[in-house]
Amino acid sequence: MTAMRLAIKEKPVPVGDHDDGIPVFLVVERDSLIATDLIETIRAMGRCRVIHFRTLAELQGALPTLERITTAVLEARRETLVAMGLDQQLGMRGARVVLTIGDDDVSDYGWRVLKRPFSEKMIRESLA
Repeated sequence: MTAMRLAIKEKPVPVGDHDDGIPVFLVVERDSLIATDLIETIRAMGRCRVIHFRTLAELQGALPTLERITTAVLEARRETLVAMGLDQQLGMRGARVVLTIGDDDVSDYGWRVLKRPFSEKMIRESLA
């Protein structure tokens, strides 16, 4: 099990200074314009916290500090997430996963794919 191999020495801490139960969204996207569109659409849906990473490696480095994740919107392919163990790490934190690249059938994982190019409506539907 990938999660068992993690050598996390510190206990994960709540997101932010205090965890007040608001939804936490992660966005991994290299393109700043696409990231801005995703983040603004998510924020327009209601009170939440959105954390942006440019790479999966940045996300993986930050995961030990994140206790709970509502949804992760990732510029990644299924096989990459599985190879990095991110599928397990995100699952342990309760994250729903939405991939923005790839044509993989991810329904067996309970994930969604947001196909590019996407609109605000498509983003909202993928997060519903």
